[in-house]
Amino acid sequence: MSTKVIMKLLLCFPLCFLVLQSVLGDNCPGKTYTVDLEDTCRKIWTSNNITEEQFYELNPEIYCGVFFGVLNIGDEVCISVSEPKVHNASRQVEENIDESSSDEIDQDIAKSSSNDTSQGNNRCKEKIHKIESGDTCEKIQDDYGLTMEQFDDLNPRVMCSSLNIGSEVCVPDRTRFNANRGPGFKVTLYQQFNQIDNAFGVLVSGCTNLIPAWDDRASSINTHDNCIRVYTGRDCSERSRLISPGTYCHSHLTECNMNKKISSMKPC
Repeated sequence: MSTKVIMKLLLCFPLCFLVLQSVLGDNCPGKTYTVDLEDTCRKIWTSNNITEEQFYELNPEIYCGVFFGVLNIGDEVCISVSEPKVHNASRQVEENIDESSSDEIDQDIAKSSSNDTSQGNNRCKEKIHKIESGDTCEKIQDDYGLTMEQFDDLNPRVMCSSLNIGSEVCVPDRTRFNANRGPGFKVTLYQQFNQIDNAFGVLVSGCTNLIPAWDDRASSINTHDNCIRVYTGRDCSERSRLISPGTYCHSHLTECNMNKKISSMKPC
């Protein structure tokens, strides 16, 4: 190559470089990055979470060659594309909706917290049980023949860890099953599970003691769509359990811890 050609290239390179440098970052539709000491193309696209292809698509003027490149301290390169304004407007609307929804949820939580102890007055369509000393959710479930799921369905906002004396919870109104039944009704006891074999009928009217032959003998029970409370002691004393239509331990009294433990019973 002749000396004149070399001289022309040397004279042209600074001018070409200045033109190229002036357009770096000028046409970037999004975020730019200012080249710092020891920056390389690879370092820039890696640290800004873009691929090599994306880097060159955003910066078609840049050539990161092996022998020379155009990156210099202070250069600006394009590292992202801005989103259309309509997206930002949509996002703002979504954020506003989220904020308003969050405020409404917070208000509901605040209201529910203040109403937890009186929710029965407003929402309960069954019977109100007022919390007494010694009451727990488990004890109430046992007393009214409820599973944990049934109790939660009736009291979705009650916190079992913070029951206060005098607060109210919703429980089933079992007495409606005994409406128009007259002074007494029949209950059948069985010595085996699943209401089979050795049945014994009891006419329940007020507190009724079982005959000695059936004291602590029943393993399943049929209330015939009535509601009763059974007791482990005579004369309706000691531990008790409510059993009514829908109670899960009819076929297996073990499920309500009353297997071969019933000594007396009375209507709900």
